[in-house]
Amino acid sequence: MKIFCLGLAACVVLFAGWTPAQTIETDSDKDFDLSRLKTFDFSDRVSQADRDLNTRRMREAIASELTANGYANSSDAGTPDFLIGCRFVENPVRRARVQYTEARMVVAFLNPSNKGMVWKAIATDIIDMSETEKMIKKSAEKLVKKFLKDARQKKD
Repeated sequence: MKIFCLGLAACVVLFAGWTPAQTIETDSDKDFDLSRLKTFDFSDRVSQADRDLNTRRMREAIASELTANGYANSSDAGTPDFLIGCRFVENPVRRARVQYTEARMVVAFLNPSNKGMVWKAIATDIIDMSETEKMIKKSAEKLVKKFLKDARQKKD
């Protein structure tokens, strides 16, 4: 019985700090050639989203990752090849007497001519308020990598 209790206690200690890893899910319009996209802008330039700290961080991180990978922000130079819509959503979650905050970054790339969605990604992670900015940057990096992979696959 002692061994069982010690084993159970070890499992509780081992899994008490466990949180699910970040997940990234994507979807795209298979008939749209993502590889032709070179310039971007944000779809909601002046909105409530701009006033939200984490959405603003998200936009900055996504723009930074895209420009680092050769895409140009065309906010002042004409019509972009695609528009970006994004939202940051926080949800308190309680499971098995453990409470935490789950954050979702929802990103959509839109065709500027008809506002149709051509690529979408959702990053989900568990956050600690002191680590939110770090999580956003990490998620933006992973989202852009997934987009680049999806764009290359469409090209091949």
